[in-house]
Amino acid sequence: MSQYFHGARNFSIGTSTFNTVTTNQYQSPKGGFERLQEYVAHGAFHDSGERFDPPKCHDNTRVAIIKRIMDWISGLDEDTREALIMWLYGAAGAGKSAIAQTIAEILDDQNFVLASFFFWRNDPQRGTAKLLVTTLAYQLAVKLPPVFRERLGLVFENDHLITTRSLEAQFKALVREPLLELVHSGFSTTNHIVVIIDGLDECDDPNIQARIIDISFRLLSNRDIPLKIFIASRPEIDISSSFDRKPFSTLARIALDHDYQSDRDIQHFLTDNFKEIKTQHPLQSYI
Repeated sequence: MSQYFHGARNFSIGTSTFNTVTTNQYQSPKGGFERLQEYVAHGAFHDSGERFDPPKCHDNTRVAIIKRIMDWISGLDEDTREALIMWLYGAAGAGKSAIAQTIAEILDDQNFVLASFFFWRNDPQRGTAKLLVTTLAYQLAVKLPPVFRERLGLVFENDHLITTRSLEAQFKALVREPLLELVHSGFSTTNHIVVIIDGLDECDDPNIQARIIDISFRLLSNRDIPLKIFIASRPEIDISSSFDRKPFSTLARIALDHDYQSDRDIQHFLTDNFKEIKTQHPLQSYI
């Protein structure tokens, strides 16, 4: 009672009734999908604010190679129609990430269901594969019908340690099984779902690099899943060896070499930039 009249003096109370009501506040437990969000590498998205302004192809450059990749995704190229995985490879600085970024932006503009992971060795979240599966799964859940998200939520609710499992177990539980359940629910699409993995060689463990490739092929062994995977990397030994062991018909390869007229692209890029300098220079009338 004293807490009601602290510091009061010389008062009296008649017949009265006092009711004390106390409330306890409890924070509701997080749902499965909310827990998934705690294991997402936001900087790995193609449109992440952390990566702004990412490298991408200059207008009217890499036209042939971009067309070939888009034709593969859309199933318009007879030579690569059966391939569900495409590997783009080339030396450092060849433009792989710029091409991957450009493809991602095109797919996004065309409303494809897209998930991406851009590796980068200098980022603690993007330099390893620890958050690879959860990051891809989150992006798919945002864009696919609720059945996929609900299945993901159940996985996290039933196994709070799913993120500590092997990459193989995570891919099965968080990508393959939810996609199969989505398909069995009646989901259909005219376009393939696309996963882009850029800079695989930037992943810190060569053994993990090879395992990601193996898992990708295992994931797509069930052709009921409407998914295609685009991987860009340097042709490191472990990566090349892993791809070389795969059936020829299931894999499309693109080597970034002189076949794609990179010299002409460089000339086009320089010409456009010199024109821009001329139009924006304060002394443009003298140039």
